[in-house]
Amino acid sequence: MAFYQYTEELKRAIQIAQSLAKEYKNERFAPAHLLKALLHKDVGARQFLEGIGKDLSYIIEWAEFRIQNLPKSTRISEEPPGDDKISTVMKEADNISTKLAEVKI
Repeated sequence: MAFYQYTEELKRAIQIAQSLAKEYKNERFAPAHLLKALLHKDVGARQFLEGIGKDLSYIIEWAEFRIQNLPKSTRISEEPPGDDKISTVMKEADNISTKLAEVKI
């Protein structure tokens, strides 16, 4: 995963997702790790979701439940890579970003 093309905020979220993977003893970080990372106080998604009235407690519990059900490993690198689903999530996020940039207000 090439870090250079991401915003500083997304880079921070990925670092947090990697830390969560290590904490939960997961060999790779998954979309659930990234979701929980995006809700971290150092990343802006939390404020956005609160602003539109989303139930953050539910979203965090949902992510934690999925993280806890991921396979555990004894081989955990210092910077766990994303799993196959992370690649799909990033591609879809890029597609959405492109479509939003095309929208003329």
